[in-house]
Amino acid sequence: MSKATVSRVINHHPYVRPELRARVQAIIDEKNYVPVATAKDLRRLQTNLIGVVVPNLHHPFFSQLIQELSGILKIDRYDVVILQSNYEVEREREFLQYIRTKKLDGLIFTTLSLPIEEIELAITSGAIVICNEHVETELVSTVQFDEELAGYIGTRHLLENGYTRIGFCYDTLKSKAQRQRYQGYKRALKGYDIQVQREWIFSNCCGLKDGKNIIHIIQSMQNAPDAIFSGSDEIAAGIIMEAQRLRIRIPQDFGVMGFDNQELSMIMHPNITTINTSIKSMAKNSIVLLHKQLRGEHVQRIQLPISVIERESTRKE
Repeated sequence: MSKATVSRVINHHPYVRPELRARVQAIIDEKNYVPVATAKDLRRLQTNLIGVVVPNLHHPFFSQLIQELSGILKIDRYDVVILQSNYEVEREREFLQYIRTKKLDGLIFTTLSLPIEEIELAITSGAIVICNEHVETELVSTVQFDEELAGYIGTRHLLENGYTRIGFCYDTLKSKAQRQRYQGYKRALKGYDIQVQREWIFSNCCGLKDGKNIIHIIQSMQNAPDAIFSGSDEIAAGIIMEAQRLRIRIPQDFGVMGFDNQELSMIMHPNITTINTSIKSMAKNSIVLLHKQLRGEHVQRIQLPISVIERESTRKE
């Protein structure tokens, strides 16, 4: 068959006999062929576009991470394409195609629902870095916090400050990072021989409104927690704001642990005890590894430090 016929099939031209189209498509599938985006890309093989995969934009952590990544990449003369996955595997699989078809020079996954094996197969098509997710791989560069340790030290801090009935907030357990954080929370409770209370675990929590809702739910409980490990400083702020309106004293009646050490945690009254994670450092290291991938250098794994920053929201005395 002619090159013209193959080209018409690839480009979905209507004037191709069905049996001929089927023969060409079978060969395409057998060879796992993916057409490159444009003729211009064939000449340059560079778009100066980097895709950043996030679950959503309304979570303050991901908004700040995008801002940091965009600022650094702009200096490097790259533009950022924001790709929202909503934690959906098929959407992430679709984003991988952008690498294979050369629509993007690289991808930074800030969340990952796909099996790591699919990312490992795609790494030959372009530069890929995974950040903010705990994955076991020797083929893909990663930047991550120890989320299990974060859950552990945050919960232990509350326990050491005299709180014994501790709740936990998370966005979604589709995220391995959040599952690990939850494991750390459970490990800390186990060290004090405290059982996890399912009614004290709050899901789908992202922002101020969720924090306000949580404190109302807690107030209605007969067996209520006396502290909470929230999923972000914004959730913690919502809890504190509504608790004050309900005349619940923070930290005397209720302790609040935030996450991410955002500016909001320092301007709240009382200000918020939080887990210190450097989003700026995560962004910087992710781009360093991305450039190494673009240059064909070796895979690297970076684990960033975390710590508890104690402020007023957990100091009973």
